[in-house]
Amino acid sequence: MLEANTSQMKQEQPSETGLICILKNRQTITLPKTIRERLCLNFGDEVTVGLTKKSKELIIQKCKGETLDNRMIVSERGAVRIPIELRRFIALEKGDSFHIFIMKENQAILLKKVYPRNVNNY
Repeated sequence: MLEANTSQMKQEQPSETGLICILKNRQTITLPKTIRERLCLNFGDEVTVGLTKKSKELIIQKCKGETLDNRMIVSERGAVRIPIELRRFIALEKGDSFHIFIMKENQAILLKKVYPRNVNNY
């Protein structure tokens, strides 16, 4: 399933962390240590990776029970693989960067893709 359960997230405003992460060679995103500590994500933990319904932003959260979202494992260095169907759906490429937001009540990470400015528009 491509979309995360966002019914509760609609009421909550994400908290800007001021941090950025980048999609690497092996299609992984390494979550900064401060973010992993805040959400109690450790090596070997299972997380779900999904998309918001409207904005096509990535949502990563610790796996809680049964889900149809993509399940991934946090690597020793804090990396999470982004499934190919999600990368294709939102046209992600190596080197894409993301602003990191925290969804406090749901203990989730919201990743908003950073789009380069169009140099022709002043």
